Amino acid sequence: MQAATGFVLLFYVVLNITYYVRFKRVVGEADEEYKFWKTLHPMTSKFISGVSGFLSFKMIRLNFSYLYGFDNFKARFSSPNDYVSQLRTFTILHMIFCNGIIIAVDVYQQLNFSMSTQIGITQIETAAIALVMIIL
Repeated sequence: MQAATGFVLLFYVVLNITYYVRFKRVVGEADEEYKFWKTLHPMTSKFISGVSGFLSFKMIRLNFSYLYGFDNFKARFSSPNDYVSQLRTFTILHMIFCNGIIIAVDVYQQLNFSMSTQIGITQIETAAIALVMIIL
């Protein structure tokens, strides 16, 4: 089970770094409207890129979230389909290889070990959290 945990953690880190590099190359350098927005809001674009590369690639959505109506979060894209398809692909990979493996390990543990222990309760909680993450 430690191997599965290590795989999920490694895959998650590689997924974040890969998305960060692809976003910089495909959107950050090629998209003219996004480049213009970056010149208007350099600190916001650097912060969001850094957080999404380090914590979660899904944080890149802050770019266009219109958070509290601030202009910092109103990025425009010349070709949003490239950006959205790339984000969708990485999200599906994350659901399968991160959340899916967590759920599979939790189900395996519940079927083969006693669920009356604290570990059993924790496995139920992590499976529920992974399911909620897939739904959201």
